[in-house]
Amino acid sequence: MSEKTSGTVRQSRLQQYNSEEYAADLVKRVALRSGMRCECVGHCGMNHKEQHHVDGRCGLKNFGQYKMPTQNPVTGKWHKIPVTIVLGTVHVNHDRADFSFDNIMVFCQACRLLHESNQAWQ
Repeated sequence: MSEKTSGTVRQSRLQQYNSEEYAADLVKRVALRSGMRCECVGHCGMNHKEQHHVDGRCGLKNFGQYKMPTQNPVTGKWHKIPVTIVLGTVHVNHDRADFSFDNIMVFCQACRLLHESNQAWQ
């Protein structure tokens, strides 16, 4: 394949990825695969199996409630506040141009932030 043809194929793939129809279809397929649950199996640097998740995946579900331990800055006492979990998509290999099905995963906020911060330090 010539370089000119290769560039044309790459450009047409990018146009496909940038289409709203492709993005909507990809999000639907990824959401079905995930079961609306965080798909992180350690991409964030945490060992989810140690947190009593048998399948090794993070246990947080979309719009689920999580009681986050928080310390009161005035009294120093610890209490738990309810936090609503919202799932979002991540590029597992950190390549924002790679919209392949296997590279897009659904993560909770905590796993997503840790996954992205790990890349920032590499």
